[in-house]
Amino acid sequence: MKLSIVKLSIIKLVILLLTILVVGMSGTPFYMYLPKYYGELGLSTAALALLLFIVRTIDAVQDPYLGQLFDKKTEYHQWFWFFGYILLGVGFYIVFSASSASLNISRMVHFLVGGALLSLGFSIIQILSVTVINQLNTQLRQTLMSVRELIVLSGVIVGVIWIESVSNRSLVYGLEWFSLKVFLPLCIASACIAFAIIRSYAHAHHLYLPEKIIQVCDKKNVAQFKKSISPLYGLLATSFVTHTSMSSASLLYLYFVEDILQLKSYIGIFFSVYMLSALVIMPMIPKLIQYIDVAKLWCIGIVISICSFLTLIGSYEGSTVLYVMVCIISGVGLGVELACIPISLSNAIHKQQLVHKQNYIFALNNFFSKFSLAVAAIVVFSLWSLLNLDQTIERVKWLYIFVPIGFKCLALGILVYQSPLKNKQ
Repeated sequence: MKLSIVKLSIIKLVILLLTILVVGMSGTPFYMYLPKYYGELGLSTAALALLLFIVRTIDAVQDPYLGQLFDKKTEYHQWFWFFGYILLGVGFYIVFSASSASLNISRMVHFLVGGALLSLGFSIIQILSVTVINQLNTQLRQTLMSVRELIVLSGVIVGVIWIESVSNRSLVYGLEWFSLKVFLPLCIASACIAFAIIRSYAHAHHLYLPEKIIQVCDKKNVAQFKKSISPLYGLLATSFVTHTSMSSASLLYLYFVEDILQLKSYIGIFFSVYMLSALVIMPMIPKLIQYIDVAKLWCIGIVISICSFLTLIGSYEGSTVLYVMVCIISGVGLGVELACIPISLSNAIHKQQLVHKQNYIFALNNFFSKFSLAVAAIVVFSLWSLLNLDQTIERVKWLYIFVPIGFKCLALGILVYQSPLKNKQ
């Protein structure tokens, strides 16, 4: 049976989307605090890097398979939502309860098992929360796509602030208290809410289309599907390069602020300004799309980010005001890009009549966004070694400026010349 939320009330849909606040709380905070947490427990950086690579590889590879599963087993979507949140909460708790283990090998097991469960839960909710919106009419779909990104970014800020507030005693204690007393209960509550909303409409026969429709869709031959999805390749490529640019900037952020600006105490402030700027612009995106084509708006977001990074050429030690302005402007660019990616992809799916494969396509986008971190790491640390930045740390400034800009320019070129979204939706 096919899940369709056309008749799902907007209030209940918004409540459903509010549950993904925990996705934001587990995403960036997970990678931000992970190295320091396990470092304080005595795990070496090399071991942590290897474990993180394994978890990220599993995380990225599983997404397309999850998408195919969700497309075929739509009658079980309420259970997918439920177990997605449970896995997210349990995985986060296992990762940040490693201090109970006495040996490093036990702590590594904690990380691998917890990281795998967290990644699986994260992927399930990430995919389903996009596809549940994708079946609405165009204007409502674009609005709720922006709302979804807004909620996730809000979760990032809430997670960081909450963890910082309970970590006065120690980071290890704060993370373990947060994972058990706050995050796990929130995930359980979110699981129950999501399950109840989806299941209530399933019983009312509002969430399903006839089985025959799915059979017809599934019997489409492979050649026809490849022909239909081929116009989306340029869009997926643009999304991948855009995320790679964001990832490369994230990898170099701490080095730039600490070693170039010498403003270590401002790390949290800069990060908050950046995220809040993205949050402010996101609610405006659905309105702007009524006057500006979504692809053009995406291009504007990329250009804004490029221009903001170029101003850093004049940065120097103590450039607080300059970097705050850069955080504000680049944050606006981030908000535009993050909102335009799912909206553009959703519009293209409807234009190519691929709604019956939407879970698979959004899962592919998830795969590329996660794989972008690995690509960014390879590029950044290869250039780091080539430029011998361990000995000449001042060159980090140029790496921080021009690597993200390079990826942004590539994304802009792909979007302009290959994306099917150049035309009005």
